[in-house]
Amino acid sequence: MNIGIIGIGTYIPNTFITAEEISERSGIPADVIKEKFGIIKKPIPGPNDTTSYMGIQAAKKALKKADIKAEEIDLVIWNGAQHKDYPCWLAGLKVADEIGAKNAWSFDMEAMCGSMMSGMEVARSMMIANEDLNTILLVSGYRNGDLIDYSVKETSFMFDIGAGVLQ
Repeated sequence: MNIGIIGIGTYIPNTFITAEEISERSGIPADVIKEKFGIIKKPIPGPNDTTSYMGIQAAKKALKKADIKAEEIDLVIWNGAQHKDYPCWLAGLKVADEIGAKNAWSFDMEAMCGSMMSGMEVARSMMIANEDLNTILLVSGYRNGDLIDYSVKETSFMFDIGAGVLQ
């Protein structure tokens, strides 16, 4: 049995916040934001860039690169942000429906910054243990930047968190 990655898709929002804007909001000089934090600009989601929307866009690109149809997917694993479109909601089911993965089942799992790595391990283990799982789509999306309050300097370690998806 061969298990590997056959397609990767990305989505990055079109809107950004600059070091100068972060400086204005935080009171930290722009040159410190650039030099010490390493931020020139970072992507921030627009109002329509929900976690699931970003995941759906990246999933479509991954399917195209892998040259497979959504109907071939057996399982969709959401391993993106806990901060999703709605509280207590399964984003993986939304993604499966939107991309047309009508033969797939789905579940959501989160492991904070380790979500994608954990997702790959879970997917691999599930494929080894279940002969009927041939194609698994791992999907993520992050809007964790919404949780940042630039006026709270104690949370400045999160200033580099941006929005986007790689799957």
